[in-house]
Amino acid sequence: MLSKAICTSTWLSRSQVQASHLVKTTVENKSLTAKRIDYAILLVGPESEPPVDTFNKMALGLKKDKIGELDDLQDRKVETCVVDSEGRALVPLGFYYIENIDIADERVSYTYPLKVTSLRRGVPYAVRFFVFGESQLHRSTQAVVLIPEDGQA
Repeated sequence: MLSKAICTSTWLSRSQVQASHLVKTTVENKSLTAKRIDYAILLVGPESEPPVDTFNKMALGLKKDKIGELDDLQDRKVETCVVDSEGRALVPLGFYYIENIDIADERVSYTYPLKVTSLRRGVPYAVRFFVFGESQLHRSTQAVVLIPEDGQA
């Protein structure tokens, strides 16, 4: 089992608020035993919305079956970033499961530039980072992104 999954977010700058928000993800395994990463994804949706509902609201447009629990995300893989009209997004992070399949005694990080133009102003959005490993339950963390109603960071 992976020791730790971390998700943080940072503004680029006031002048870039309309474009992107940096979301830094980190996976750490302090053990010498390698742990396999089968899939990693960011799930973005309104903070007040349960993550299962966030995925299920996107599932129809993706021609994917709905999920009953979060472990089912691994069976509904998407290979490219998908964003709906309400700002919900699925962002697969191939950096973890293609480039860094096995993690042992290390900490690897990836920063994703989340486009915020589809997010509704004044609505907090949860950016959830899910990591799935071989024969393991998922690990997840969360950060919140809020675009102020006046557009100022």
